[in-house]
Amino acid sequence: MKYFRLEEFTNSETAKRLDIENNPNGSDIHNIVQLVKNVLDPARKYIGQPLYITSGYRSRKLNAAVGGVLASQHCTGHAADITCSTKQLQLLYNYIANTLDFDQLIYYIGKNFIHVSYVTHRTNRKQIIVKI
Repeated sequence: MKYFRLEEFTNSETAKRLDIENNPNGSDIHNIVQLVKNVLDPARKYIGQPLYITSGYRSRKLNAAVGGVLASQHCTGHAADITCSTKQLQLLYNYIANTLDFDQLIYYIGKNFIHVSYVTHRTNRKQIIVKI
């Protein structure tokens, strides 16, 4: 992982506040590494500025506490919510959508972040959703 550290994926203010463990297992870490290698590092290199992970790995208990969907890809290390400067966010979205392999890409325009996932256990769906 060139531009990211595992701690960026596990850091959670909600987990700290509620004293919830948020430690990925070996399989989850493998999935995080693949997400970084195939999506996040190339995207970071392309835009030439930091990407910030607003939500990365979530334990099942943390996922429930934040209101995540039951089958959230965050719980397996396959997904991250990312952001960057608002000037570059559309560029980041377009780059991922048009250039990289991904499973799901959700652009939350009004909230200024992108959800992206990547899987290795099946073909990535390249599902794109835009939410205003």
